[in-house]
Amino acid sequence: MIDKKTDEVRDIEKHMYANVLALMAIFAAIFTLVNVNVVAAGKCLSQVLVLNLTMVGSFGALVALITAVVKPKERWARITPWIVAVAAFAVAILVAIFL
Repeated sequence: MIDKKTDEVRDIEKHMYANVLALMAIFAAIFTLVNVNVVAAGKCLSQVLVLNLTMVGSFGALVALITAVVKPKERWARITPWIVAVAAFAVAILVAIFL
């Protein structure tokens, strides 16, 4: 009985920690993207696009690392951030090469 309640409290604590980390990553991503776009306002569109995609890939990797620490139960929650990060980096590389 007590062990079950202890596990429930640990599970709640783990989810709270994950939510706080996710919110911090989201706020950091938003402010970074805004700052990068303000600084890069005078540059050509392809450079701004590469910068934005690189930032999205970086924060996708950060969220993926957070999910690796938190270890969610759902498989999609573990895989999706890695897919987003790799896709953003791949598109950024393609844009940098071809545009």
